[in-house]
Amino acid sequence: GYIEKTFAVQNVGTDLTLEVVPTGKIAYVSNRDGKANIYSSNYDGSEEKKLTDGKGQISEYVIKDNLVYFYSDRDSIKGSSGYIVSQIYTVPINGGTIKKISDLKGRTLVSGNVYKNEQVFLKDGYVVVRILPENYEYYETNGSEQLEKLVSLEVRKLDGTLLSTIKNFGHGKFFSQESSLFKPYREIGVLGVDPTNNSVVTSLSYSPDSINNPYISEYYIQKLSPSGSIKETKVASYSYSMYLSSNTENIFFNTYNEADGRNMEYVYNFASGKTKVATDKASGGNYLALSGNTLLGIKTYDQKKNIHSFDLLGNSVSPVTSLDKVSSFGILNSNTLLLVNDT
Repeated sequence: GYIEKTFAVQNVGTDLTLEVVPTGKIAYVSNRDGKANIYSSNYDGSEEKKLTDGKGQISEYVIKDNLVYFYSDRDSIKGSSGYIVSQIYTVPINGGTIKKISDLKGRTLVSGNVYKNEQVFLKDGYVVVRILPENYEYYETNGSEQLEKLVSLEVRKLDGTLLSTIKNFGHGKFFSQESSLFKPYREIGVLGVDPTNNSVVTSLSYSPDSINNPYISEYYIQKLSPSGSIKETKVASYSYSMYLSSNTENIFFNTYNEADGRNMEYVYNFASGKTKVATDKASGGNYLALSGNTLLGIKTYDQKKNIHSFDLLGNSVSPVTSLDKVSSFGILNSNTLLLVNDT
């Protein structure tokens, strides 16, 4: 059947997606019977169990505390907008009852033109709820004070338990002119959550003169605290290929540098407030944060694709493989990688 990513484990001929738990179990997705289901087994493929019942699509899954958490539209639950909204479910790694633990609404109108939208970080165990205006120039609320009270970020557990609320995004407040309301923010993209205090890492697009120059923007990478404090850096232009280290202190990103006339890769450290040039010698993607200060990624040098390790503190890049055609990889444990090399 169809497997999202394949890894040969101990040469037993079983293709598996990479999800490993300390008890010695692995979980994987297969549609061998015509429908996508989650299965579990031992490392060698023995004691295989079918955990789900073929309902709906499984868009993502992780293993935590011997439970498989998965994101699915299996119950065809419609949100306030009328569209089907996937929910978060759990099932024991050894098989058992499937339980729905979330009550996600998707995109929901709160007031006027202000929308609530939920972003699921299943692997990290969080849902970030963005309560932000849908239209970035005009609003149908009663006034700017009402709008200020509505706009926020909420950090919640997967089951909906509220962990923190963030109100301060910096860079201006909402203001009105005649009968129309304006705001300086163009886009607030959520990148991740700092588990130490439930701060949220974001990318912010900001228009300092929303009325006279509404399409001229400034760009920031931020860490927003529930206490209202902000750590941020201004970047040259819109950032993409952004990867957050596992301790959320370092962020690796790509942006266009007008001075050099090319795309450049950078690393920003929230603790020091410093930005460093990473490398402009390679193109690549599929990055994976290994630890707080190390980033692994598939990089292309001279048309050869290998895994490289990028040291966020030492600002150095080192090759990990010399296979030249690596297409994907995953971390089995602190000492072992599983990878696919195209032949």
